[in-house]
Parts: sequence; C-alpha cells; structure tokens
Amino acid sequence: MWTAYIQLILTSISLGSDAFCVSVADGLTYKTINKRKLLIIPIVFALLQGLMPVIGYYLGLSFLEVIKNFD
Repeated sequence: MWTAYIQLILTSISLGSDAFCVSVADGLTYKTINKRKLLIIPIVFALLQGLMPVIGYYLGLSFLEVIKNFD
C-alpha cells in the first residue's frame, strides 16, 4: 500500500520538476518579458501537466474492452 503512495509522490515530483524546467527554459528565451507572460507560461504548463493524465485515463477507459480480451 505504501509503495503506491511513494510512486505517486515520486511521479508528481518528476512531473512538477519537468514542467518547472520547461517553463524556466521557455522564459529564458525571451529578451524582454512582461509580468503577464511571466505568469501565463507556468500556469499553462501546470494545466497541461495536470490535464494529460486525465486524458490518458479516459483514453485508457475507451480501450478497456479491447485490452481486456488480451489480459
């Protein structure tokens, strides 16, 4: 039971650090950046990182009957 929580925490940390690194690298490419864009970049990456597992979950549910035959 604890291993599932540890895996979830480690996956969350890795996804969070991935989004952080990408947003920092993207922010560094601008020579001048305003405060609006400074806030939008990490928010968009955070929303996408949170939305991707949900999309994967529902796609997995849509293939459930096909996968169940091979399981």
